[in-house]
Amino acid sequence: MAEYCGRRVPEKLRNDVKPGFRIRGNFVTLVDEERSFMDKSSWVEIPVAQFRFNPMSSYWTLYWPDRNTRWHVFHVVPPSRRLEDLIQVVHDNPFGAFQLW
Repeated sequence: MAEYCGRRVPEKLRNDVKPGFRIRGNFVTLVDEERSFMDKSSWVEIPVAQFRFNPMSSYWTLYWPDRNTRWHVFHVVPPSRRLEDLIQVVHDNPFGAFQLW
């Protein structure tokens, strides 16, 4: 995940957007830290996507956040045993469900 975050944001935007991730239990949340609109000296964390691992099935499921940061299953893509496949879906963002700078 760290490798992906390191190449996710174009060079010209790296002063204004810091990609990152948080791990909590079986959840990995992809986030962007962006400069605050009101105060350019402060940063705001924006959730981008969440990957949830089910240890019983060994599958990852992709979730997208709504404007209230409630998470919803991204039903367009089935769960996958390969996290990389779901990361690629977020990167490609085929339906605009994920906020990418």
